[in-house]
Amino acid sequence: MKSISNIRYIIASCFLCVCMAVNAQSYQSRLAMEKLQQNDMEGAIAAALKGIELNKKDGQCHYLLGYLYSHTGQFEQALEECAAGIRLLPKEKHKQAQMYSWMGQILSIAEMYDQALAYVDNALKLEPEETDWYSIKAGIYMKSKQYDEARQTYAQLFKIYPGQRAAHDDLGTMALEENKLDEAQYHVDYAFGLGSDFPETYQLQTKIHLRKGEYDKAVSSYLQSIEEGGEDAMDIPLLDSLVEK
Repeated sequence: MKSISNIRYIIASCFLCVCMAVNAQSYQSRLAMEKLQQNDMEGAIAAALKGIELNKKDGQCHYLLGYLYSHTGQFEQALEECAAGIRLLPKEKHKQAQMYSWMGQILSIAEMYDQALAYVDNALKLEPEETDWYSIKAGIYMKSKQYDEARQTYAQLFKIYPGQRAAHDDLGTMALEENKLDEAQYHVDYAFGLGSDFPETYQLQTKIHLRKGEYDKAVSSYLQSIEEGGEDAMDIPLLDSLVEK
């Protein structure tokens, strides 16, 4: 089992969702939320810890610490705080689902895939219509190379929200890895048909062109990805592949 204490990774979650979910029940949880909104992660952690020092059953502070620790790479603490938050907030399904999803993503990073999927399934049991949980579950399957299961999960997602652009990027990526170029192109075209101007879609298109030996088209798609995403979208390994050609 890999250690999760030193892995740096930003857990996929919506900051706004956390802000909206917090119904502060103590001064310290309100203070922690204010610090979080100011992007003062250390101050938010300190405030939440103080809240738990004053009241060990402050579920709101445990919930916030689960979020904060997961976003600062302190994964073992995040798992502990999420477990406490789930126990102390039994009536708040959305917060429970969020914490299960955070735990699932953390365990996925540690390559503990079965346990990760079990936690995400718990989130889905609480919120079976929440597309984010399907995306996270499919991502875990994809990371563990269980492509058929990932496709099945995305098929479930599409029944709720057929216009999920990122899902088609992932499906295209899996098809490309299996050298199913027509299938990969289908998903890229579908994503573009949804009005996608995301650099990830153009980068996937670049890889398809390279696989087909279409160098000029590959360069054009890569430049388009930079135009859409700026320097942050620069994919150095992909750029190296273009230069090598």
